[in-house]
Amino acid sequence: MFKKNIYTLQAIALCAALAAGCGKKEAASSNETDESPAALSSVDLNSGSKMFNCRGFFYPMSGPMVDETVKVRADSIDKAKEKSESYFAQKKWRSSDCVENTLDTASAKAQTAPKDQYKEIESSSGLLYLYHANSDAPVPYEEIAKTQFSDFANESDVFKRQEALERLKGTIDKNIAEKKGQKFVWFGMDSSLGHFDMESKTFSVKNVQLGNGAYYQFYSGDSSYKVLMNGDTSLLTFKTKSIDDAKVIESTIKGDSKPVYLRLYGQILKAAEMDRSKYVVVEVTGAEVYESDRSGRGASKIILTTME
Repeated sequence: MFKKNIYTLQAIALCAALAAGCGKKEAASSNETDESPAALSSVDLNSGSKMFNCRGFFYPMSGPMVDETVKVRADSIDKAKEKSESYFAQKKWRSSDCVENTLDTASAKAQTAPKDQYKEIESSSGLLYLYHANSDAPVPYEEIAKTQFSDFANESDVFKRQEALERLKGTIDKNIAEKKGQKFVWFGMDSSLGHFDMESKTFSVKNVQLGNGAYYQFYSGDSSYKVLMNGDTSLLTFKTKSIDDAKVIESTIKGDSKPVYLRLYGQILKAAEMDRSKYVVVEVTGAEVYESDRSGRGASKIILTTME
């Protein structure tokens, strides 16, 4: 089985491009900026068909530069810059650049489907073809051939490489076509289950986050392809059918938690590239917790689910 991992974009350099408010913002004296809601209310940042991340900055009387990234809705990047300049001017800041947030899915509404309609994102290769099946961008045949076909990657003769690439295009197109129309997916990862919460009467999965730029990727293969995990973190909290079921699960937890395997189910909303990474954006709508061999396959036992 392939190893997988999850990350949070806000924990790394992509933060500024994906979420507002990631920049360091230190206190300033009242005569340097006016950040009150009333002062900034005249700038409409929420109207428009597209989402942009716009950056502003200023230099305080002492200390390092302070910067902030705000989310701006507008119909074009020029309109976004106009709004951004007005917004930061009222704060007495300088406006910098605006970048379209191609991962924005605010206008999309996720749907659910019967469980048997969800298909596994089984490997980095599967994720790669799934991305291109949902993307409007031209297929980068040579880039794919380099990572998916070792004979092509190891061939140094430029004429043989060109001939091989022409042959491989049909295979690549076929693999992408097989993923077309695949909108409901599931993917899994190792996780841990905490103790039963007596107040909420629930169990919660640890070490996994939804939303806020959290993403999932495979350790092996092309690491530039990722699953952006949108969704409500409440999906990682599970109720049992009865208190007796809760007691059985609780009795298996030793120490702070027990290792489990987590499956996340959701709908693909879009595929988009941002900051040299290619994201399949999935709105997570359900989850299952497995025990036993932690693989979520075969005879593994489902102990908690939101899929019923």
